[in-house]
Amino acid sequence: MPQSSSPTGQPNSPSPFSNKMILTKQQINKIFGKIQPILNIHRVILNSLETFMKEWSVQYDHIRIGYVWAVHGPELLKVYPPYVNDYDGARDTLDDCLTNIPKFLTFVKTAESDPKCRKRTVKDLLIKPVQRLPSVTLLLEG
Repeated sequence: MPQSSSPTGQPNSPSPFSNKMILTKQQINKIFGKIQPILNIHRVILNSLETFMKEWSVQYDHIRIGYVWAVHGPELLKVYPPYVNDYDGARDTLDDCLTNIPKFLTFVKTAESDPKCRKRTVKDLLIKPVQRLPSVTLLLEG
């Protein structure tokens, strides 16, 4: 059974894409290049929330979970605008690659069929960072 590979064709394990680049580095960077800084800050926030919850006591009753988000606000304001501002370009590049590069379309369809994707497409996942901060804001204000 073939294993998955990355969009570069570099295998995580053996796959039909194992020796060739499917996308150029420029295409990969245009579509996915601004995601890593967002992922990094969310890992820090997750760690902070986990620590906060482990050390929870009555003395912290007046502190809300929003505090953790507020502390990381300046970092969030640095990493989100580049992604949001370039979202349309990333989506357009993704559409172009899906239309014009059959191996990439096959790779994406295979990846999207993985149960870990919970029936979400790459396009669905690409919009998530654009929606993230407004949804967190609504949650914390609610």
